[in-house]
Amino acid sequence: MNRFARITFVCAAASAATFFALSNQYVTTVEASKSDQTTIQISGYDPVSYFNSSGPLPGSDKLHASHNGQRYLFSSAENLELFKQNPGKYTPQFGGNCALGMSFGRQSKVDPEVYEIVDGKLYLLLNPGTKRMWDKKQDRHIVRANTHWQKTGKDKVR
Repeated sequence: MNRFARITFVCAAASAATFFALSNQYVTTVEASKSDQTTIQISGYDPVSYFNSSGPLPGSDKLHASHNGQRYLFSSAENLELFKQNPGKYTPQFGGNCALGMSFGRQSKVDPEVYEIVDGKLYLLLNPGTKRMWDKKQDRHIVRANTHWQKTGKDKVR
C-alpha cells in the first residue's frame, strides 16, 4: 500500500472512530415524572416546531401527548393540536436516533438542534460534523438507514 493510500485509510478510520466515540455525547430523552413511565422524546423539544419557521423550540411539560409509547412536549397548544391530528408527520425518523448513525446500522443519540427535513420527514443528527457528513450523500444515507431500521431498529426508540 502506498503512502497516500495509508494516509487516506488512517484519516477515514479516525473520522469513523470519532463519529462513533461521540455518538453517546448527547441525550435524546429525559425521564418523565415517576407517575408516567414513558420517556420524553427529542430532549423535550417540540416536534412540530421543527416544521415551523421558528425552528426547534423546547416544549412545556404542561403541553404533552404520547404516540407509540413515547411522550412529546409542545411549545404551544396549536402545535399540540397539529400533532394530535397527524403524529406520524411530526415524529422523527428512526425513533429519534441519529440518521447518519442508523445508515451504518448504529443507534446513537442526537443533538436536538441539529436536524434536516427531507421530503417532509424529520431527521435528527448527532452534531454539526455529522450533519456535514450526512449532507454529502444524504439520499444514500436515507436509503441505508431505512434498510437498517427495518431490520433492527423498530423496537429501539430513543
